[in-house]
Amino acid sequence: MDFSTQQLRQQILSLAIQGKLVPQIASEGNAKDLLQKIETERKKSNPKYKPLPPVTDEEKPFEIPESWCWCRLGEVVDLINGRAYKQDELLEHGKYKVLRVGNFFTNQSWYYSDLELPEDKYCNKGDLLYAWSASFGPQIWEGEKTIFHYHIWNVKFDNKIIFKKYLFYFFEYDKSHIANSTTGSTMIHVSMENMKPRKFPLPPLPEQKRIVEKLEELLGELDTIEQTKEQIEHYAEQLQGQILQTAIQGKLVPQIASEGNAQDLLQKIEAERKKSNPKYKPLPPVTDEEKPFEIPESWVWVRLSSITSSILYGVSESAKTKGKYKLLRITDIQNNKVNWETVPFTDFEESKVSNYILQKDDILFARTGGTVGKSYLVNECPNNSIYASYLIRVRLFDDVYARYVKLFFESPFYWYQVIDKASGTGQPNCNGEKLTNLVLPLPPLSEQKRIVEKLEELLPLCEKIGR
Repeated sequence: MDFSTQQLRQQILSLAIQGKLVPQIASEGNAKDLLQKIETERKKSNPKYKPLPPVTDEEKPFEIPESWCWCRLGEVVDLINGRAYKQDELLEHGKYKVLRVGNFFTNQSWYYSDLELPEDKYCNKGDLLYAWSASFGPQIWEGEKTIFHYHIWNVKFDNKIIFKKYLFYFFEYDKSHIANSTTGSTMIHVSMENMKPRKFPLPPLPEQKRIVEKLEELLGELDTIEQTKEQIEHYAEQLQGQILQTAIQGKLVPQIASEGNAQDLLQKIEAERKKSNPKYKPLPPVTDEEKPFEIPESWVWVRLSSITSSILYGVSESAKTKGKYKLLRITDIQNNKVNWETVPFTDFEESKVSNYILQKDDILFARTGGTVGKSYLVNECPNNSIYASYLIRVRLFDDVYARYVKLFFESPFYWYQVIDKASGTGQPNCNGEKLTNLVLPLPPLSEQKRIVEKLEELLPLCEKIGR
């Protein structure tokens, strides 16, 4: 979700609980009467009941309508904890599902139990629940009778006084504020003792229902906007991929006979390589089966190793605050950019370091982690900069335009090749061997530059569409 839509959603919720979303109607009464009714019923059922201290003027975060009143959450709701389970009590099959925080949000892997428990340890369809550990938030339970875990509360209240969905939307609003009142170091959580004193703006019951009706109208419209935006972003990504694919098929710019033939360029590279390394053995040529599409006659199919002077893994060195060399890591590369001021240092053996010094137009690949397969073109870097072991550096010959090759590494055909089909996971797999054998279409040098010029004109337009 884009930040601006998150902000708008929060603003709508904020207006709702400040009494600014719908008008007040005098005939709907006063929330103070509701609060007095709750207190009377609590004292009746529990003569030892002690009310929480009233909300002072200093504590009130904003003004509310005269027909509303401030109260403590613990005055109007009861929070019922679920049951804490030992691991051996969680079964693969059983009579009841056990609702844990993971299931509460996204995890669809369930445990079960055959235990018969007190009725308050079950949640039923329509119950308002609140996850208070690791992840925060409310949910109106729509499933069958289910045991709920200790890290979830079942929120109980008098529906003659509080409308369930108003309370739900208050919890949604409050999520963004509650982090300041959390406890815990390894697993952040909000305690019941912290939750009960939280300030709660209570409107008359009919107004609560009107607020919810207006909220759902506005939030529904916002959902539609977000879905449309996601569709536009997806379309922009597809369009970008189609443009890149068109470019590497030789269809984006016209061919010019005077620019020569990429085969001549390749032969020049081969001659340079053999001169520097007489024992060099080229990889087998690209087979017809490996060629997924036709390319212009002036182009040639190559393996990446045919146009690179080296493909080399980085160094296994620890990052330091001081040292002789800058050590570029995967985490230092964000959105194809590097803030070199924050890149750490390291020391390295002087006799070997020259192999790893970065140069302009080197291309680095992430070979592990969430960005595996993604590439970064070095535009500029401080002298004496080297790169860490989870990166692979590709260095091209001078007769190959690095920006063209970098854009190839963003094309659908590149990603098709790095997807790990052998493992059956469909995940990118990037290593030196795979990069060495990558197949790509190579135009003459002048055409490479014209393709890049055209792509740098078109691709930003796609980005604007997706914003």
